[in-house]
Amino acid sequence: MHICFIYNEYPKETDNGGISTYQYNMAKALYEKDNKVTIIASSFKEESDYIENGIRVIRLKNNLMGTIYEQLNYRKKVLEKVQSINRQSKIDIIETPEMGAEALMCVKNKEIPVVVKLHTSYKIWSELNGQLLEENMHNQMISWEIEQLRKADSIISCSKLLKNIVKKDVKRKIDIIPNPVNLEHFFPLNIRQNSERILYCGSLEYRKGIFIFVKAIPLIIEKLGENIKFDIVGKDSFYNNNNNNNKMSELIFENLPQKYHKNVVLYGFVNKEILNRMYNEASVGVIPSLFDNLPYVAMEELLTELPIVISSNTGITSELKHNNSAIIFKNGNYKQLAKKVVKIYKNKKIANLIGKNGRKFILEKYSPEKIADVMINKYKKVIKNFK
Repeated sequence: MHICFIYNEYPKETDNGGISTYQYNMAKALYEKDNKVTIIASSFKEESDYIENGIRVIRLKNNLMGTIYEQLNYRKKVLEKVQSINRQSKIDIIETPEMGAEALMCVKNKEIPVVVKLHTSYKIWSELNGQLLEENMHNQMISWEIEQLRKADSIISCSKLLKNIVKKDVKRKIDIIPNPVNLEHFFPLNIRQNSERILYCGSLEYRKGIFIFVKAIPLIIEKLGENIKFDIVGKDSFYNNNNNNNKMSELIFENLPQKYHKNVVLYGFVNKEILNRMYNEASVGVIPSLFDNLPYVAMEELLTELPIVISSNTGITSELKHNNSAIIFKNGNYKQLAKKVVKIYKNKKIANLIGKNGRKFILEKYSPEKIADVMINKYKKVIKNFK
């Protein structure tokens, strides 16, 4: 089978977050099952066409903040590239995210079946983080996303939470297939003895609940003492939902009393090797997202047996068992978050149990090999129905 992924994000040039991680993991797993995989991704520099680990990667120049005319031209360029590839080597199916409606022209063209995989739409993202694009482009992007969803041959969500949100707009069947996690990069190092570190990992944006975490910090210090440290790992941004030009890294300290600044360390983006070690060095991982479909951070942290305290408004919490494979707190409730962190920090027996159960759960549920088999069967059904 020849699968073409049309995703703006792909390592390393556009390694921006969960979508990039998903596409890398999924493409690798499908290729390892003897499928041909082609990636069409963005470039902010020069266009390129190369083979990487057996996978063809084509990068097209793209201005994510461009005008409606520029954005439409990019989508036309994607269709032209798909048609060119298809003439050389028949494409059986296209997979694309809902965010940005990158395959809009492909679903209109109807030459090749298109599966849309839900991650988080621009519509949802902008409702939580604040409007990124100017008014006309903002409205057009939301319209394009809905049109692509309605015209796609199939829609897949990685969680029930996201499925139920999107179903209100498109009113059609949506299947649930989870995202795979890389089992090779994240694993226990058995170095968590007497750790005094609480870890937040994720991009610094309002949607990720960073301010919920910041509000909880003084309450946690009050209970655990001045030696406790808070490691914040992730790319900085301006996505703060209050229409100012302050970076999130600045707002974190503006929203935290001066006497607690010494307890917080911002690391920015770190590579996978360092990240695995930081997961292993922490005592508790905190995922306070106001909304998150299926956070890779949660899966990665659990793979290292790090116990997590996670918001109820994340897609993975419907699968996790409270007090067994995670500690779940009510979305937005920073006092409850602080209380849960303190509880798990103090009770090493519960922390160890959650860590071990969490790793076992991820290995069973999110294995790339298993998920690739499910996706292949789904692709085959879509192709059959398309003919």
